Amino acid sequence: MLNRNFIVFSEFLQKLDFKKESDQRFLCLQVSLIVFYLPTSQNSNVHAKALQKEVIELRKKGFQVFVVREKVWINKEELIKKMIQSKLQKRIAVFARDLSVHQINEQIANNFLKKNHLLGASRGRWYLALSIPPHRSFRFQHYSAGDMLGIAVFGKNIKRKKEGFEGMQSIEWVRFSTIPEIRIVGGLGKVFEKLFQMEKYDDIMTYVDIETNDSLGLQAFGFEVEEMTAPILIEEEFNLGNYKLRYVRS
Repeated sequence: MLNRNFIVFSEFLQKLDFKKESDQRFLCLQVSLIVFYLPTSQNSNVHAKALQKEVIELRKKGFQVFVVREKVWINKEELIKKMIQSKLQKRIAVFARDLSVHQINEQIANNFLKKNHLLGASRGRWYLALSIPPHRSFRFQHYSAGDMLGIAVFGKNIKRKKEGFEGMQSIEWVRFSTIPEIRIVGGLGKVFEKLFQMEKYDDIMTYVDIETNDSLGLQAFGFEVEEMTAPILIEEEFNLGNYKLRYVRS
């Protein structure tokens, strides 16, 4: 018997012209997007490994893949709806040259992340925001948005010990989120330059969730995939692992 959460999720996707291929898999052929729904009951390591393999193979064939966990759907239904809808239509392009990058405190960052990131808030050392400066606000009057459009969180600067990279300064990029309706063109470069002014580094390392991101955008920017991690047990559920990526400052 299907539960109420799945019924609501399924009805939402079918209104967007997704075709139900199974109780877990939905396809929107127009944009080659496959959405998986993971009920809380399916949380074994074996299942996670099998689904990780399936997701990777589908992406190799040219499909977009987005995985929605029942627990996350319950807590962040509206955000997930916006994220899926943003994949079906052209998002609003905002150019980083029209934005300012500035340091904010942990509370402001976490409030934004809780609303706009599926994993929510995270601790860090540096919290940076991409915002609309007052003298540029006229450019954004045609759509509804607050002044703050994106948040980046970075961890501590550490010295690497790996052979061949000893002593290099590496910073972990912990979170990045924008409001779902937009994409910020040139945003990463501007944020990374601001970070470098605050604290010098040789490279930036990050983990990207396989469930929701294929990492291709970061690879196009200059990140390289170092490894793909196995599923990890997090709060009684196995995730589908992560891409571990690194960006070396030239």
